[in-house]
Amino acid sequence: KSELSKLQAGDRVTVYSIFEAKQNVVSVFGQVKHAGYFEREDSTRVSDLISKAKLYPYDVYFDRVDLFRKNLNGTVEIIPVNLNKIIAGDKTEDIFLQNKDSLHVYSIKDVEWDKYVYIEGEIKKPGRYPLYSDMSVNDLIFLAGSFTRSAQKHSAEIARIDNQAEVSLCTIGLETKEATDFPLQEDDHIYIRQIPEWDKNRSITIKGAVKYPGEYTLASRQETLYQLLNRVGGFIDNSFPRGIVFERRSIKSNLDRLRVNEVIQRSSPIKLDSIGNIVEETKVEYDSLSMNRIIIDMEKILATNGAEGDIILEPNDHIFIPTVPSGISILGAVGANGTMKYRNGLSVKDYIGRAGNFTKQADKKQTRLIKATGEVHSGGGILSQRVQIGDIIVVPTKIEKEGNFLKNFTTALSAATGVLTSVYIISKL
Repeated sequence: KSELSKLQAGDRVTVYSIFEAKQNVVSVFGQVKHAGYFEREDSTRVSDLISKAKLYPYDVYFDRVDLFRKNLNGTVEIIPVNLNKIIAGDKTEDIFLQNKDSLHVYSIKDVEWDKYVYIEGEIKKPGRYPLYSDMSVNDLIFLAGSFTRSAQKHSAEIARIDNQAEVSLCTIGLETKEATDFPLQEDDHIYIRQIPEWDKNRSITIKGAVKYPGEYTLASRQETLYQLLNRVGGFIDNSFPRGIVFERRSIKSNLDRLRVNEVIQRSSPIKLDSIGNIVEETKVEYDSLSMNRIIIDMEKILATNGAEGDIILEPNDHIFIPTVPSGISILGAVGANGTMKYRNGLSVKDYIGRAGNFTKQADKKQTRLIKATGEVHSGGGILSQRVQIGDIIVVPTKIEKEGNFLKNFTTALSAATGVLTSVYIISKL
């Protein structure tokens, strides 16, 4: 062995590939069955190399294959070649190969992005679907599982985006030849609309003192409370229709959507002391659930057979018919809270007297009479108002407000001290 074969510190060994060492070799990679290296002759063309490597029968991008050629100065040149022209016999495209040329055959997925169309609305499987060649609207509807029960099957709307991002809309008939002849394009959006006024959940609930309580499906969009009462067989003995509780769940949803609670809280009144501090803030209580109740004059509806005071029902309405209440309830700042037997003709003042009269803490002016219908009466003359069975009398307690003199005096003294200190410091500068 020569001295050169002995490695020393700092030596670098480079192992060359067979491809770099061999002469008259070309290679092909990509969408071919036999990728690798092949012998080259002076007469070897691109078509000869393709013939040896054998193209896959599918997913080959024929519009362009790239020939990578290494020049003498070490740079690599890319020569695009059209396979379609070569297959057609174009010799100018079917160039001769040089030593160490490398041909890359692309798949369609390598150079073309996946194309999709979209379908939304009243369809069983809405979403994104691959765009196939000559795909029609009917083809897409079939792939998406066809229509739902609520679908309007007569027409579909198509939104198409062009290369300038402009959107064009068109409506095609689904029961005509247009649905099969109209070819879809990439990124088309198809919308299947719902049958007007379709609502599969059209049920309401009625409970309490009726003959057949339970859940009912609305017979029409114009069905009224009076008509429903006839369907449920009317009232049972000992029912109290005047005390009906009618709740409409959609009211809360609408109030929440409008953010009424935020508006009310921002509107809460405040009081300030002489130097601008908040000394009292009146919080306006808001209960969105209580807003669901609609006051119903059941006596008027029954007296006029639904001609006056009736209300059209909506899905998810909840109705409760109570039984005759035990009497009159009195709550708050009276001698004894409780429920008294109803006596016809007595006033609010009469019942308060029977409950031990007002306590010293009672706020007489704020006395409330809550009617069985849900109405609330107050103000002047409330004590002389006649009470009906099922009504509730509420007497609030006076709110004792703490005096703010000491707080205001301390705050003012601190502010004055701060001002005097500042004046003293400035005078010393």
